[in-house]
Amino acid sequence: MTISGSLTQRQLSMRRLRTALAWLMFGALGFLFFFHAVARARFSPDLLAQIAALASFPLIGAIGFALTIRSDGWRIVEFTCDERSLRFRKTRGARETRDFSEITKVEEVPRRGGGRFGYAVGFRDGTEAFLPGLLPNADILADRLRRHGQPATPAPCGLGRILR
Repeated sequence: MTISGSLTQRQLSMRRLRTALAWLMFGALGFLFFFHAVARARFSPDLLAQIAALASFPLIGAIGFALTIRSDGWRIVEFTCDERSLRFRKTRGARETRDFSEITKVEEVPRRGGGRFGYAVGFRDGTEAFLPGLLPNADILADRLRRHGQPATPAPCGLGRILR
């Protein structure tokens, strides 16, 4: 049985928009807070320090946005899984195909407020991919990868067999 799922272009665009708005809010609120504090003369740094402080918030916001989008490259945006392999595409990169034997871990990534954010999938070569929970059929895929990725339990021997 083959299962598949993919994020729509709208979902990907909305993620980037939410990230951009969060960093824009950080930059704007920091700028306005510092500007308001200087205008009320709670403290009066020299002109160069004022310019540097006012420019730092928008700059930090832009750098934060760029780093967030760059680090988002390990997120799986579409996948197809059959009985032997997993084919997927990350946010940035070409399609990859991995056999189930290459998968070493499938761990839940918890959400801060409780619940599950998604799954971290680890591979034998040390790379990882993030399977977001909002991806269609992500839970089914994670269960299948767990079943196929875990080694069989050894048969009990000696005292273990007697206790069973």
